Amino acid sequence: HSKNSELIIQELYGKLIMFNFCKTIVGGIAVKQQEYWKYEYKLNVKMAMCICREFWCSQTLAAPEVEKMLLNYLVPIRDNRTFPRDTVKKSAIAFNSRIA
Repeated sequence: HSKNSELIIQELYGKLIMFNFCKTIVGGIAVKQQEYWKYEYKLNVKMAMCICREFWCSQTLAAPEVEKMLLNYLVPIRDNRTFPRDTVKKSAIAFNSRIA
């Protein structure tokens, strides 16, 4: 959202650091697979990003609370999906307009 080139780089580094922080948290949590589940499950990455951002900004959540919150959002791993996915074309937002 900035126009200064140094601030754009700072925003990119900030997003990269937040992504790496979240992937480290998600990678450290083991999902216990239940015998009666039809599929294997993994953590929902989108919700993990939201929860990690809340943890980073609020400073009121403790690490065990974050782990419990993340384990509430599981998605199944479905192999051999063959149907074509609907793609929505979005226009790219160029950074050049911000620098000029």
